[in-house]
Amino acid sequence: MGMLTNFTPLFLIFLMFLHIRSFQTKVTVGYNTRYIHRDSKLSPLYNPSLTKSQRSKNAIARSHARYSHIKAVHSLAASASNNVNTTTETDPNGGDYLMLVSLGSQKVPLWMIADTGSVLGWTTCNINRAGFYNPKSSTSYSNVACSSTSQCINSGGYKCKKSLCNFDITYGDNSETGGVLGVDTLYFPTTSNGTASLPSFVFGCSSYYYGFDVSSPTGLIGLGYDPVSLPNQLGVSTFSYCLPGSDVNTSYGSINFGSTGVVTGSNVYKAKLFTSSSDIFYFMNLTGITVNGVIYNTNYAASPGNTIIDSGTTLTYLPSTTLAAAVNSALEKSINCTRAVSYENTNGLAPCYQASSCFVVPPIVAHFQGTDIPLTQSNAFLEVDTNVYCSAFTNDGGNDVGIWGNIAQSDFKVGYDITNQVINFKRTQCAASS
Repeated sequence: MGMLTNFTPLFLIFLMFLHIRSFQTKVTVGYNTRYIHRDSKLSPLYNPSLTKSQRSKNAIARSHARYSHIKAVHSLAASASNNVNTTTETDPNGGDYLMLVSLGSQKVPLWMIADTGSVLGWTTCNINRAGFYNPKSSTSYSNVACSSTSQCINSGGYKCKKSLCNFDITYGDNSETGGVLGVDTLYFPTTSNGTASLPSFVFGCSSYYYGFDVSSPTGLIGLGYDPVSLPNQLGVSTFSYCLPGSDVNTSYGSINFGSTGVVTGSNVYKAKLFTSSSDIFYFMNLTGITVNGVIYNTNYAASPGNTIIDSGTTLTYLPSTTLAAAVNSALEKSINCTRAVSYENTNGLAPCYQASSCFVVPPIVAHFQGTDIPLTQSNAFLEVDTNVYCSAFTNDGGNDVGIWGNIAQSDFKVGYDITNQVINFKRTQCAASS
């Protein structure tokens, strides 16, 4: 996880040009497909040799690392708010959820990490094995030529080479990928057993990569706030996803774009959405959390908002040490069970409890600008081992931007409405199984 370097304004203008040229008319159709956790048995990243405890430790470690890098990315973007020479991304290695798409005339199926903390999509293009995408085998593929626009010129990490527009992304953890920019048709195998397509999908056709597991045909789909992200290339201003609150190893959720991505109906919680021209993240403003009838205020504000909503981070990082301590203390006082101290020492999360008749989570409400959202046990506690649960609320110290992670979002249909600057939450049973 880390920041994208060598991303220049000329290249951004070039991507905007492609976006405007390819998607002059907003589409009205809906695109939807499965959205699965990397630890699901359906995932190409699934490791059957790991125990539940080992998977939870890995998820916690990924979450902490992702949080650290997102903070660094956001801090850099904030400090460079008046400097268009700096754009940032997070490392897709840390993402938790993948979506199923197909690419090219042969419709090669790919499980791509769909990440709200990234923008430029890419996949491997030089692995000549069955199941991997190969641009030479796709009759609909074309390279992005330098001559296609005057903006694709020698510009740091994005440069012309042999008349082709190249990309090179180096992340903060020293992982790296690069190659040429390409255009091909992206297909969505929809949850209704149909197929939708996006002609002229602009993506990175990667020929080299360091620090990434490319043993399976995967890649990245960027969902962040940027002209080259998938929602913008689709020409839609709404998308949504539904993350299962039950065991992610045996179930999957869904991700939707366009008309099917609209969250409507009764009992929809509408949180104010904040965006920034200098930042790729989506923000909300968390004003406080109520535990068992007592409200604990954030007392911390940030611009554009104090909490990033992120599908790729497991835990919820509250935007102040005081709030995190107060919430977890209130949980401890409200749950009259013996603490599972050994798990607290192992995982670094607290309080933890062995599931029993006394493990009853008190009412919890998250207060955001615009709405108040009731949370359940599955939104507040992570099952770190079989029938062992630890609080998913944490903070690494100090007042800083928080992250509303995917545990807190589980069993909600979460809809991003960019036009109306709202994030909609609707309580839904998201789990499905094959």
